[in-house]
Amino acid sequence: MGRVAAVLGRVALHAVRLHAVSARQCLRPHRAKLGSCYPASRRHNTTSTSKTGTSTSTVWGWGACDTGALGLAHSESSGGGVEYLPRPIPVECPELSHQGRWARAAAGVAHTALVAHTSSGKGQLLMAGTNSYGQLGFGDDQHRQQFTLVPFFDDHDVLDVDCGRGHTVVLTDKGVFACGLASLGQCGVGKAEPGLRLTTFQPMHLPETVVGGITQVLCGFDHTLLVTGRTGVLACGWGADGQTGQGHLNITATPTAVDLGAAVVDEEAGPAVDVVSVSTSADTCFVLLGHGQVVSWGNSEYGQTGLGSKDLQVPSATAVRLPHGFEGPPRAVAAGGAATCILDRNGRAYCVGHAPLLGVTKTDTDTDTDTESDVPPPFTPVDSPLSFVSVHAGGDFFIALTEDGAAYTWGCSTLGRLGLGSTTSAATPKALAPHLPGPASTVACGFSSTVAILAEPGL
Repeated sequence: MGRVAAVLGRVALHAVRLHAVSARQCLRPHRAKLGSCYPASRRHNTTSTSKTGTSTSTVWGWGACDTGALGLAHSESSGGGVEYLPRPIPVECPELSHQGRWARAAAGVAHTALVAHTSSGKGQLLMAGTNSYGQLGFGDDQHRQQFTLVPFFDDHDVLDVDCGRGHTVVLTDKGVFACGLASLGQCGVGKAEPGLRLTTFQPMHLPETVVGGITQVLCGFDHTLLVTGRTGVLACGWGADGQTGQGHLNITATPTAVDLGAAVVDEEAGPAVDVVSVSTSADTCFVLLGHGQVVSWGNSEYGQTGLGSKDLQVPSATAVRLPHGFEGPPRAVAAGGAATCILDRNGRAYCVGHAPLLGVTKTDTDTDTDTESDVPPPFTPVDSPLSFVSVHAGGDFFIALTEDGAAYTWGCSTLGRLGLGSTTSAATPKALAPHLPGPASTVACGFSSTVAILAEPGL
């Protein structure tokens, strides 16, 4: 059984059983056939308005909502009893009484984080969703059906946040903090013990040389990446697929540097590490480096590392060879659960990995060729004439944004996770308009749900 299916099996034992069952339809072991990830359409009608303070909400959500991950007091129910929203509706944040501005969003398997800037520019953290492991950071294991301010950060300026399967990592002006499931080392507190859970945020154990130098935090299912400006990446957590990039498949309980320099040597610039962008969401990791270089590591059971090898686990950062016709340097990358999407300098999208997620109408891999003996296909250009400026990955779907904020999505739509108004999957990019009522400044894709921050007028 593949890592993604194994994780979903563990999730099913906790509060997100319905998400796991649906996701296995599209992210099953690589030996299985893929046709059933296109379920019959079921349409719903949704009308809803919401206010944040006295201004219209600029955060919208869709997809699975039975765990409270969208912070909605109401939802739609399918005939099978699985609650989901097949098109975007406004997200409600009754605790936020000021007229702040939404700054960031992050989504995990079944919980979501939002960061709002106050009038002084200080970031505040709100959380909603499943809290079985204490991943919301309130000091308990009670789920939250609405977005709630986290008191721990009242005197912090929250700069960044990300959510994993059962843990949350937050970057503030006072350090890096983590909570939730910590038994696999993903919280970076220096220990990984069976059943270890942190219900309140704890400081991560950082090397002295990088304290104060973290600029971004990213969570996979059960691992964490910390970006140290443009100089490097630290990793901790579960390494069974090599997702910590440490050259082994063991747990790493303390954030440790990933050796990026050994993977690339630019003939003109030399073996310099210049981190431009980092992406992870499940068990695969990608880093865009200066001079147009790309490295990846982690799970590759669908070939989603883009390395074109038969290896199912890649434990060390390895140079990725971009396809013929790709015009570098890359603009952006999004590593999902079973596929990866990368944009060239013109914004053209290329995908690699699980065939139904590649953004093409038909490929040679549509037949039953997903077996361990097959060399994965190379990056495939997405069937779209559009130029994208950013791309975001869920477990089995993508969302890409154009320069004017128009959102396009493709992949598996079980539980309405594409936001197109039904559960019919999309092989190629489809516009979220008119379901999304305005241009998006950013989106956060969880495993089965998404939140989008809409661009504010005049910005």
